[in-house]
Amino acid sequence: MKNKIIKTVLIFSILTVFFNHLNAQSSDNALKELINSGNWFGLDREYHQNKDSIKSPLLSLFVETILKIKFNQPNAAISSIDTLLYNYQKDIGFENTVELFRNKLYILEEQGEYEYAANELKNFIDQISQQNLPEEEFMDLKKMYTDMNYLRHTDKPSIFKPKKDVEIPFGTLVLNITSENAEDTLVDTTNILGIIKISIQEKEYIFMLDTGCEKTGIFNNISNDINLHYLSDSIDIIGTEVIQGKSAILDSISLGGVTLYNSIVFISDNVFENTNTSQTNKESLHGVIGMDFIKRIGEIQLYPHDRKIIIPHEESELPTSGRNIILDESNRPIIKAFNKDDLITFIFDTGTTKSDMYKSYYLKNKEAIETKLEKGASMVAGVGTGFKLHAKFKMPSLPLSVNETSFSLEDLDIFTENTFVKDPKADGSLGMDFIKKFSKVTLNMNKMFIQLEK
Repeated sequence: MKNKIIKTVLIFSILTVFFNHLNAQSSDNALKELINSGNWFGLDREYHQNKDSIKSPLLSLFVETILKIKFNQPNAAISSIDTLLYNYQKDIGFENTVELFRNKLYILEEQGEYEYAANELKNFIDQISQQNLPEEEFMDLKKMYTDMNYLRHTDKPSIFKPKKDVEIPFGTLVLNITSENAEDTLVDTTNILGIIKISIQEKEYIFMLDTGCEKTGIFNNISNDINLHYLSDSIDIIGTEVIQGKSAILDSISLGGVTLYNSIVFISDNVFENTNTSQTNKESLHGVIGMDFIKRIGEIQLYPHDRKIIIPHEESELPTSGRNIILDESNRPIIKAFNKDDLITFIFDTGTTKSDMYKSYYLKNKEAIETKLEKGASMVAGVGTGFKLHAKFKMPSLPLSVNETSFSLEDLDIFTENTFVKDPKADGSLGMDFIKKFSKVTLNMNKMFIQLEK
């Protein structure tokens, strides 16, 4: 099975189909511009302020569908997709119908509705077999059906949470990495990872807490010790490179008193396997807790100074400032932040030591960056992909605010090239150095907000 990616290509292709037929209403045009720019936070604000003045029912439904996907409302998203497919299929066209249907399948897969997804996909394939769909895409749908059909009678993922707050230790693992830069000079880098203790089949292991990773993963150094039901011996794991791994069903994995059952996990090499790191430190890390687990937990509260995490029985209330997190195409949380009045988006990535800025930010501010800042190189790591050196500029500080909380990021790397196979659609990432600035960081994936307390 392939890793799930919620495709957003449909967002742009549908626009060309029906926007030319809309009346030139200012609210409709404003929504069009926000969609074309990928400003989902702005789209959320504009839609809810002016939805009564939108003239096109199709546009209104389409925007609602985008927002439900982005703000993690899977059941509502499926309902909206079905309405688009059943009532507007002729308007949106064949290609967009296929893309919308793919989105529905990815959501059903995440929910573990394998039988429903397989039946829907079988009917869909039968309907489009004579249509003008490229052979590669048609075969991809058939492969997806094979995967879903194989899982047809598999129990869906479920989570157990006790009716009380759960407190677990939140430690750090310090790794000193040595590598060569472009001038063949040795470079030493200290990496600080947030780690937690988990339990699998009555054995305890140390996993990295990684909100930048879509799936929970198990490293090969312990996979033989765990009873796994393997699904595929060859899947693409996409990070700084594309590598081959395995996928399997894990019967249960526990974090304190919270247990996730029947989850699909990836199996890969340890990210530090091919680095000049002490063997003891390499072997002390056994896997990754990813967003599939964290989303099902609902809310986690990080206390970095007290070295603990609390999973509350009763979730926090949504702040008066509203939602400030969306999901990207790989289910990673993207945070809305501001530098004065400028919107800057960040992936909240607990699997990264240092916050940094991506190529997209560099391109937006290229002239000022090249004029004022010093150029150098920096290492970037990815699960299963090892470390790579990338060209970057160094920014001394960047003042920001999230909701009502102001802070500053120091010593930021601004990368001038893509650091991943497919760079995230964000301006940068917020890592462990960001988390350690606060006494408490609340991440809520049901109400889609992050709250910072100094």
